[in-house]
Amino acid sequence: MTDQERVKILTEFLQLFPKAWGNDGRGFDGGSEVIWSGEGAELNDGTACFDYNAWEWDRKEEHYIMGVSKPMVEFADKHGCFWECYDAGTYLLQEN
Repeated sequence: MTDQERVKILTEFLQLFPKAWGNDGRGFDGGSEVIWSGEGAELNDGTACFDYNAWEWDRKEEHYIMGVSKPMVEFADKHGCFWECYDAGTYLLQEN
């Protein structure tokens, strides 16, 4: 994604989810074309945006899909992106 697209998506992300946090990928790895977020980011109702261990308790994927909350998955889908788990506390939003 271009710098302009990334800024637009990140701005929308932070407006829609004010309890979450997100940063430009350049702050993560020195230039990657991603947005990153993770541990401590919350949905507006206080639920964690990401839960690495959700597969243990949400086996039917009612709330999380591969550790990513359904609202975060929907946000990514809307922008032609997906969340990739980098480690237990870090998720990267990337283009499909």
